[in-house]
Amino acid sequence: MKDEIKKLKSFLTVDSPAVLLTPCNFRDEDWLSDLNYSEIKCTSVNCQEEDKDCIKMNPQGLYLPFHRFHAWIIDPEYFIYNPGYAFYLGRSTLKEFGIIVLTSLTDDTMDSIALSYGFQILHHGNWHYYLKAT
Repeated sequence: MKDEIKKLKSFLTVDSPAVLLTPCNFRDEDWLSDLNYSEIKCTSVNCQEEDKDCIKMNPQGLYLPFHRFHAWIIDPEYFIYNPGYAFYLGRSTLKEFGIIVLTSLTDDTMDSIALSYGFQILHHGNWHYYLKAT
């Protein structure tokens, strides 16, 4: 995962990014500390009441805060919506030049959806990186 984080850091325009994670258990991963994030929130279908940094995913539609993030790291296996919906949400959730990262994506099927929502394709590897364009 270290290489994936290095790649993400090379795309970010800030040293200490505000990060959104899907799922919340990404917060327990060792690679996350390498991001040197300033703020972190997560999304989950099972937010714990005491976890103020968790945004509950609702089957009828995900609510995301108006606060904007520099990066949103998503494991599509834990995103209860079509992964293309992330690009729709990312338009309003990410700061200008924010990055959506799709982990565990095995093909490039999201590229056309990303482009239709104004994201640029940055890199395909173990993780797929997309830049929020103007």
